[in-house]
Amino acid sequence: MDTNGILNVKAVEKGTGKDSKITISNDKGRLSKEEIEHKVKESEQFKEEDKRNRETVDAKNSLESNAYNMRDMAQSSNKLTESDKAEVERIVKDTTDWLDSHRSATKEEFETKQKDMLQSLQPVMSRMYGSETPGSDMPDDQPKHTAGPHIEEVD
Repeated sequence: MDTNGILNVKAVEKGTGKDSKITISNDKGRLSKEEIEHKVKESEQFKEEDKRNRETVDAKNSLESNAYNMRDMAQSSNKLTESDKAEVERIVKDTTDWLDSHRSATKEEFETKQKDMLQSLQPVMSRMYGSETPGSDMPDDQPKHTAGPHIEEVD
């Protein structure tokens, strides 16, 4: 018996000298060559569909992950007011509720929802990363840097 499970048997009749060979293979539970070729062709047909499905799942996971990460960052920030934290929680809840009710959304829909969520969170996140925010633990005598250009009004 070889490593592929094939048994080769040879018998010789001593009186007449007649010999015979038989090969016994264990094909039970194995695919035939034709079945293997069919599976390969089938996998090629579904390759593009699998790629689209993977991209859709990645977009959904990215949206969900970003939502929870934003909520966790806001809740642990000491630069945001309680109302800012509540606003982040509301936006994240809206997003997760949308995810629950749109399980079969397309990649583009998940990406659009993520852009919308990030755009809604942008003002709060700006306050969190900016230094002139309510609840900031920065001393008043420290120089304050704000994100964006400095604009002076001229009469």
